[in-house]
Amino acid sequence: MIFSWHYSLLFVGTLFAIGLFRRIIMKLGWFEAINHRSLHTGAIPKSAGLIFISAWALWLLLTNIHLLGLFVIPTLFLMAIGYLDDLYSLSPKVRLCLQLVTASYFIYCLPVKMPLDFIYFSFTATWLIIPLLIILLLWFINLFNFMDGADGYAAGETFFYLIGCTSFFISAHDWAMLNHVVALAMVLLSFLVWNFPPAKIFMGDSGSISLGFLVSSIAIYAQVRDHLSILYPMMLLGLFWFDATITVARRLLAKQKLSEAHRLHAYQRYILSGKKKSQLLGWGLLINIIITGLTLSAYYYPNWIGLFLSIEMLLLTFLYYRVEQLYPFKV
Repeated sequence: MIFSWHYSLLFVGTLFAIGLFRRIIMKLGWFEAINHRSLHTGAIPKSAGLIFISAWALWLLLTNIHLLGLFVIPTLFLMAIGYLDDLYSLSPKVRLCLQLVTASYFIYCLPVKMPLDFIYFSFTATWLIIPLLIILLLWFINLFNFMDGADGYAAGETFFYLIGCTSFFISAHDWAMLNHVVALAMVLLSFLVWNFPPAKIFMGDSGSISLGFLVSSIAIYAQVRDHLSILYPMMLLGLFWFDATITVARRLLAKQKLSEAHRLHAYQRYILSGKKKSQLLGWGLLINIIITGLTLSAYYYPNWIGLFLSIEMLLLTFLYYRVEQLYPFKV
């Protein structure tokens, strides 16, 4: 049995490991490159994802070794890809091909292929489910990379997602996955201490694409193993996918090259309007508290899911509209 104080040790150990890593990489000069997408101005160390993802992986190796093949191996592979991208800026085609291999591996390793359930509709044909799940994984891997551009923002979003997932896995009596998400939440909390505005270190691609894979793979596994509709995890991640999906759609309509760096996401334009990063994080945390409450209400009162989902979509639409008023989308 894993006791709460063990998680405290994981938190403290990761906290100090990130601090030590920061001191080392500052001496080595591994700083986040500044480009026209950046929202920071000074030299900030990067690649903290190497530490907190490795800490999570080590924890699972010691406590849930049967999750090694399904979660740990593909996540460490993506972490390595992200780290190489941090160092050498891999081409978009190379990154996408390696991500596709990882997503395909995860789907292949799933114990069973269940219907893809969105409550209001579902997909049952295997020939359709498998490519949809691969696309879902690829989208969230890259979505988190898009959205990791402000102090504490991606880590805070993931932390609240994991809080919601703990409720799902407790209800399903899935203690292995509960241990998985609590451990990930603890290492993220350690990182947040260092990444809280003003950030002292960034997670880098080694952290962002790993988190994108983990949040989507957890949702898919919960569907397969615990028969949890994938709609609930999608509700928890609403703040991210709503912004990213609309922004990508608008850029496509404007015939922009998606691989090019930009500052057109709503969270980026909020900061460009003159707001502080701490204000963005504060609003992000508040919105995620509301969304987590709506999602859990929908989960425990499924007859009212339409109402809770509608409230969330209206809230996100209103917030996007307010950012549009502050700083309009301009190509």
